[in-house]
Amino acid sequence: MKIKMRKIREECNRIGWGVKRLATESGVSRQTIYNLWETPEKFNPDTINKIAKALDVDPKDLIT
Repeated sequence: MKIKMRKIREECNRIGWGVKRLATESGVSRQTIYNLWETPEKFNPDTINKIAKALDVDPKDLIT
């Protein structure tokens, strides 16, 4: 399993957020988000849940 970073980017673009805003709204550090971009197969389920909640999407939509 890995994260659909494209989906996260699309959702951020849709609502006008950058990485900094996503980090603030989700409570996930910017560094963690950058790490997900580099290695989308390495993720913590809690992190995905926080990002999904901030983006108002189902966490299942963010993983493959």
